[in-house]
Amino acid sequence: MPIRRVRRRPPSAAVLPPRLADAIMPKRSGYEICQFIKLSPRHRRTRVLVTIGALETLDNDLVKQVAPDGVLKKPFEASVL
Repeated sequence: MPIRRVRRRPPSAAVLPPRLADAIMPKRSGYEICQFIKLSPRHRRTRVLVTIGALETLDNDLVKQVAPDGVLKKPFEASVL
């Protein structure tokens, strides 16, 4: 569903949890959505931030592979956006 939404209406920015699998993104991880956006000629200028929980560990190799524009550690203040 998220990829379908991006295809229909490209966002100017996206904030994605890296491993989210819930009602919003039941079949894709944030890493997969980020990679889709960054590899798509139509969407590659979309800015992507990956969020990570305070107790989660970041997969640095995967982050390098999908190339988000930034990584935010939760909790964070809205002012950092």
